[in-house]
Amino acid sequence: MPARIEAIINYELLIWARKSAGLDIYSVATKTYLKPEKIEEWEKGLSRPSIPQLRKLAAAYKRPIAVFFLPEPPKKFDAIRDFRKLPMYHPPQKSPELLYEIRRAHQRREVALDLSGPRRLSMHIQQTVNPIEVSEKIRKYLGFTIARQIKLRNKRLAFNEWKAAIEDKGVLVFQTSTVELDEMRGMSIGKNPFPAIVLNGKDSYAGRSFTLLHEFTHILLGGNGLCNLEASTSHSTGKMEIFCNEVAGNVLVPFNDISRESFIEKNRDTLEWPDEDIRSLEKKYSVSQEVILRRLLTIKAISSEFYVRKREELQDLYEKQIEEELRKRRESKSFVPNHIIVARNNGESYTRLILSAYYNNKITLNDVSDYLEVKLKNLGKIENIVFAR
Repeated sequence: MPARIEAIINYELLIWARKSAGLDIYSVATKTYLKPEKIEEWEKGLSRPSIPQLRKLAAAYKRPIAVFFLPEPPKKFDAIRDFRKLPMYHPPQKSPELLYEIRRAHQRREVALDLSGPRRLSMHIQQTVNPIEVSEKIRKYLGFTIARQIKLRNKRLAFNEWKAAIEDKGVLVFQTSTVELDEMRGMSIGKNPFPAIVLNGKDSYAGRSFTLLHEFTHILLGGNGLCNLEASTSHSTGKMEIFCNEVAGNVLVPFNDISRESFIEKNRDTLEWPDEDIRSLEKKYSVSQEVILRRLLTIKAISSEFYVRKREELQDLYEKQIEEELRKRRESKSFVPNHIIVARNNGESYTRLILSAYYNNKITLNDVSDYLEVKLKNLGKIENIVFAR
């Protein structure tokens, strides 16, 4: 019988890896089929795991095994710049899935910095400027005309167009479906160059479009504020969130355009609109009904009471629709091909950067597989997706 080979590691790295993954010892034991008392023993430095046991721990913590041979735990990443959740959600702690996505976003950004020359955003905004003026500048900067948007009349296409326009400016846009929607709708890393946005793929396309522009506004604000991952009730943070929401809403449905809609004159004598008129504007601008309602409230075309009542109705409906959609996905025998998921989650900009680095002999095929987390046999299909535009 071959001798057991111990992993000569600093036990503090085992503690760091487990806690940074958001796991307790018993959760790790369940995932790895290791005894919890052995894991506790290793974390106290009383004994060491074998190499195969360390591999199991590394897989559970989603860390490369090499990290456990560092002399000491690495420093934490900086906090994500912004963190959007569904209203009234206050988790006791961040889930392991969310912690992993935060780490992945930072790691992919570091890879992008290593493989490409710095590409900095050339636009910056200030929170003191009128949100309408800011939104007009953002539309102009992205080159996204209202005529182009209205021509789409499709929320999925509109989201993809907004995402492509923002990626073209040097922002990395990732997506994930591993984090629950009520915990995270979107978050961003505001460092320049290569700021990054992470969107929740479980959200609706209209929801993702709004979150994308909300996060992009945070990035353009630069160092003027910081929204921590924890829920905050501070005055400055609240003002920033309101500002980013106003800018995102006005980018999607510009003030001057919504003010000229024929429905405004039609409903001038009432502050409560029929559902069909709201749905018509929703379809025209490829946004959610909630965005339309907010824009109508801004121009005083509806009452505050009507807005609050309809918004509550829409939130209840939205939650039911999301639950139903997720249930259908779980029960459906069909599945989305892996190469499509990889291209979507990594984003076109990041994926093209990785593939271009390979074409230019900067990295190997194995590196491509590691960076994109994809099997090599699917590379051709991924190329067809990200280089099609």
